[in-house]
Amino acid sequence: MFFYKKKTTQSKTNSNQQKMWEQKFKEGQAKLTEAEAQNQKLKNDIEKMEAKFDGKVEQLEKNLEELQKNQKELMTEHNELKAKVDKIEQQEQQKQQQEDSSKTQTNDGLPSAKLGFNVWASRFPSTQYGKYRNPNNASHFSKSQNDQKEILENSSELEKQKKVLLNFRQNSWDDKACHEDLEISGDNSLTVYRKRTNLDSFRSVLAKHPFSLDYDEDSSGIFYFEITVLNRGLYGSAFFGFAKPSASLKELHNYSGTYGFESDGWVWINKSAKGPNAECSYGNGDTVGIGLNSATRQIIFTKNGLRLDSSDLFIPQSFAGGPVFFPFVSLWESGDKIEANFGPNFKFDLTTF
Repeated sequence: MFFYKKKTTQSKTNSNQQKMWEQKFKEGQAKLTEAEAQNQKLKNDIEKMEAKFDGKVEQLEKNLEELQKNQKELMTEHNELKAKVDKIEQQEQQKQQQEDSSKTQTNDGLPSAKLGFNVWASRFPSTQYGKYRNPNNASHFSKSQNDQKEILENSSELEKQKKVLLNFRQNSWDDKACHEDLEISGDNSLTVYRKRTNLDSFRSVLAKHPFSLDYDEDSSGIFYFEITVLNRGLYGSAFFGFAKPSASLKELHNYSGTYGFESDGWVWINKSAKGPNAECSYGNGDTVGIGLNSATRQIIFTKNGLRLDSSDLFIPQSFAGGPVFFPFVSLWESGDKIEANFGPNFKFDLTTF
């Protein structure tokens, strides 16, 4: 009996130990499962990081390629600009040499005046330039001194006329003075596009460089620019001209100091409207221009190379808006698009102004 009880006690002890080891085994299995899950999560995180890293590397490589491409394009543009500058400098040197040579006497002992504009004949009809170039004309020797003086004076006057007629400055639309509903693009920032918006109303942009009404020989002359309508919607409209520096980038029609030409034929002169005039209206494909002579303060409008009747349009001497004006353009409907031409080659012949 004593032996059986001892055996039973030992059996219970073994059973408890087995349960304990089974419990520890389950706990170990649970920890192993948890460790495997954590390990898998780490693997997934590593794969995501690697994919993200690979994506960034790929994007960086694309950005590098784009930068290299842009660098090549910039270098090409730089070389093209340098070639143009060199060409212009060469032309200026040739022009200067021609002007210098025009002040010296020709081989026949007579002064030679360089005639660069067709305004010579109408402005100086009495010079009869041809006779001074005829060595067989005996009478010119007796007048050579007076003739030489007249030609030199007329040549000087002609140079002043040339300066007035060709007082142009490289200009473009100013992205810092542009309404957010407009988009500037194209070579030299000359194209303006009205972006898609729900609201149809005029939105404006000013040019970078203004001009002054204070007349002087160095900074004054005939200021003129043209726009070509690339697209005008069914209800679209364009309005362009000259405005004060403080002009609004929205509505400019009723703005003091605005002088403009609207596509439906209205002419706006310092808040006053004239029209509409069918002759003054313009649309797709038309090239229209506005000009101002700072010496006379007369304004002209042109259409497809022809001058429109604006003989009575002048900026008064008492104008309170100040002497400085900026070229501007306003577009009404989304999709409207124009391209500007600030010179010096226009459809309209400025020598007739």
